[in-house]
Amino acid sequence: MTFQAAESLSEQIAQHLGQRIVTRDLA
Repeated sequence: MTFQAAESLSEQIAQHLGQRIVTRDLA
């Protein structure tokens, strides 16, 4: 379960960074 939690956290961070990158590109 620990690995799943870490993977989920990494996925959330990746999505957040992805959105920020897209926002900067659009801006």
